[in-house]
Amino acid sequence: MVLTLHDLGIVTGYEDGTFRPEKPITRLEAASLIYSTLIFLKKIPL
Repeated sequence: MVLTLHDLGIVTGYEDGTFRPEKPITRLEAASLIYSTLIFLKKIPL
């Protein structure tokens, strides 16, 4: 699933290009994910 979201440009991972599924996400990361998803779905303008 993460690879699909990455291919769609919704998630990018960490600076080193990795994903860390065992690490809890921060509020900032969660907000960024929601924001990126809304842009992808064209619910909010860029």
